[in-house]
Amino acid sequence: MDANPGAALELTAIYSYMRDLWEHIIAHYMYAFGALWMSWAQVYAYCDQVHGPLSILSKILFAIGSLLYGLLIAGVAVEFPYGLYVGLPYSLVLGIVCACLIMLRPQNLDKGGILTMGRRMVLQYYLGASVVALVIVIGWLAKYGFKNRLEADVF
Repeated sequence: MDANPGAALELTAIYSYMRDLWEHIIAHYMYAFGALWMSWAQVYAYCDQVHGPLSILSKILFAIGSLLYGLLIAGVAVEFPYGLYVGLPYSLVLGIVCACLIMLRPQNLDKGGILTMGRRMVLQYYLGASVVALVIVIGWLAKYGFKNRLEADVF
């Protein structure tokens, strides 16, 4: 390489480009796709599950978990380039599907148990998370438009 420093610089540039492409673009979208796939698999697998009434501590932990997952969805949408284009419809579709599954498959609960706090735990968890994410994403869009966090120069 000492004989041809131009080739060394070119190979270094190629390596840097490939590392950036795989680590920062492809790997991030693989992670996001995997998370989406897992959430839809859980919604499908547990759509008919009914739990007994939850204790107060379980209800608090259930609400905190749903809030944190909603924050995660919104945070990923805000962080990724073009993430808001995915986060907005994902939150809408996930919430609508969960609400429809709860309401249209009632499992002998009044209104499918939509207001029972944990009786339809998995569906209510994802419904709550999608509402939290939707509120945050819509607020972000109202303030910054479709710019991600770096483009909007936030934080």
